[in-house]
Amino acid sequence: MQLVSYTDHLQQLPINGRHIVGTFTSKSIVVYQAFDKAIAIPALKQNIFVPPFSYSRLSWIKPNFMWMMYRCNWGLNNDYVLAIHLDRQEFESILRQAIYTQFSPEKYDSARAWRAAMKKSNVRVQWDPDHGPDGKSLDRRAIQLGLSGDALRHYARKSINKIEDVSDFVRSQRRFAHKGDVGSLRVPLERVYQPNDLVVREYLGLDSF
Repeated sequence: MQLVSYTDHLQQLPINGRHIVGTFTSKSIVVYQAFDKAIAIPALKQNIFVPPFSYSRLSWIKPNFMWMMYRCNWGLNNDYVLAIHLDRQEFESILRQAIYTQFSPEKYDSARAWRAAMKKSNVRVQWDPDHGPDGKSLDRRAIQLGLSGDALRHYARKSINKIEDVSDFVRSQRRFAHKGDVGSLRVPLERVYQPNDLVVREYLGLDSF
């Protein structure tokens, strides 16, 4: 991971709007998940997710590091925090399948049409407030993607280039976050990610930056 100070991180990103924020290259993008050791250790050894990882539930992935830190309380809620390096084309495929978790008249002609789309897709999308190191919500919105069924199985077994254990790094930065010492806090270098497909960008309601 290429690391930057949190203050520099803030200067690189928009302060509001809907944006996919993450660490990515031309070939891959990092998403985060947190698990107990029963799931994390086999995943790290085999570079795929195997039982007791569950394929029968919705599993959420988050490309934004700070959003993940809010959800896992800087690693206090789980044994392991994993950085999953996804093939970028696979991530784009996930985005193309995404359906909003709630009906929006701006996206669908009717609730019936939305429910029909939900039945055809195993990917869900939500926009939630992003958060700072202290857990306070920001004006910027963060994306999370929920996978189930065939989409989850494909993600867990076929889409992953590398699974990286970042738990020690998270723990090393937790004390700065909890003390409010943002001057010492280090985070992964992230940028605004733009999907290749214009239709996807419009459907997700991404703001320009």
